[in-house]
Amino acid sequence: MRTKDKRLLLACLLGSFCFAALGVGQERPRTVERQGSTTTQDPAEEVVRVNTRVVFIDTLVKDKRTGEPVEGLTREDFEVLDNGKPRPISYFSREGSGDKRPLALLIVLAPLDDGARKSLQAPEVVNSLAAALAKLPLEDEVALMLVWRHGTGHMLADLTRDRAKVSSTLTGLPKRDNTKTTVRAPKVIQDAALAIALQRPRSQTRVVLVTDTVFLIQRAERDEMIGNLVSANVTFNALITGTNKYLALLAPALEASNNDLTENYDVPQYMAKETGGDYLRARKKKDYGPALEKLIGNLTARYNLGFTLSESELDDKHMHRLEVRVRARDSQGKERKVEVSARQGYYMPMK
Repeated sequence: MRTKDKRLLLACLLGSFCFAALGVGQERPRTVERQGSTTTQDPAEEVVRVNTRVVFIDTLVKDKRTGEPVEGLTREDFEVLDNGKPRPISYFSREGSGDKRPLALLIVLAPLDDGARKSLQAPEVVNSLAAALAKLPLEDEVALMLVWRHGTGHMLADLTRDRAKVSSTLTGLPKRDNTKTTVRAPKVIQDAALAIALQRPRSQTRVVLVTDTVFLIQRAERDEMIGNLVSANVTFNALITGTNKYLALLAPALEASNNDLTENYDVPQYMAKETGGDYLRARKKKDYGPALEKLIGNLTARYNLGFTLSESELDDKHMHRLEVRVRARDSQGKERKVEVSARQGYYMPMK
């Protein structure tokens, strides 16, 4: 090879080496995906793929006195315990940060009858839903589903960023469908949520159940659903519109007699707590819309936490208990009393 050619080759190699070193130094992890994922990503989004396993814990922190989300917290304000042992937080983002994972939000309407259906599509409820969706970041997606208590379900709007499409669909809910089915309503909701989690592995899959009085679900169904949602990192949230006064009064006596009806009362509240979700009750029709708006708004106020699993940590088939501790201070530096909502555990993801 001629001397001139050797110099040119050496210059090209040196240039390539310097460019690669500069690229590594400027990498900023924005999205973490599980090893083996084949999902493609638009290069324009500048997403750095990291082949690692991360346990995400999306956390809502509310002031105990006001019930409002606490903003402005930093990574140092959080502590994550895994089976009682601290875990270093390797992923942290909050509302307004460019690297926060988008929402894949499934709103499930589960009215008891046609009367409840009409209440859910009242103008004030539709307007509040539209107002809540309008506040979501542009990259968030929303789907709307109607499920009758006997298990018949209708996907009214698939995941979309078109907010107007979702809110307008609410105005024309189909009448009660009496078609017989062997699949119960909790199973229908669970399967729809898990399907969305598979479709959007980089998003935060969230379910918001809007139902009236008592949502009929047996204890075995409840526990199975909680386990599957926790495993897929799906948060369950609930808005109960109304209350059954007679059941509320009889609940203590029914519980003492081991009556099955007590299994159904406030099950959504329990499921929300176990999966790290939020729960609100609106007893009057005029409160339905504002409560729905607040519930959806709280989804965007969550902090995204995550810790990385080592290569030696294998799937042991057991649920690991999680605890998130938060220290928040007010403008005068005094410690605030807060309420923390986060998933109660996780199953070790497979390699």
